[in-house]
Amino acid sequence: MIFTENRYDRSMEQMMKGIPNFYPRGSGIVVTGNFRYTAEMCDCEYCGYYGGKKKGCLVPKCVCLEERISVGVASVKEIMTDTMSKINQAWRFPPQAQEKYKRKRGYPYDIY
Repeated sequence: MIFTENRYDRSMEQMMKGIPNFYPRGSGIVVTGNFRYTAEMCDCEYCGYYGGKKKGCLVPKCVCLEERISVGVASVKEIMTDTMSKINQAWRFPPQAQEKYKRKRGYPYDIY
């Protein structure tokens, strides 16, 4: 505050600096890290990408897999499929690098 010295005058100055006919929102919501998912919350029926019993899941990969793992609802097959797909894509060289490696080393066989 610019013009005041004590805290009572500061509140008046803050009010005068505010926009007329505009009320402040307040303090808002405090978000803490105490929220825990339950098995019922991680059910596919409550997911936004669930298309019903006939269509099933509309995305190729589950978007809430981390939450399902933390609760213990996800199957081992889902976890391994997701993990191995990331690893499989990460370790491959681009085709240009494969050709360069073969020429440089004189390696006659395919690396993969």
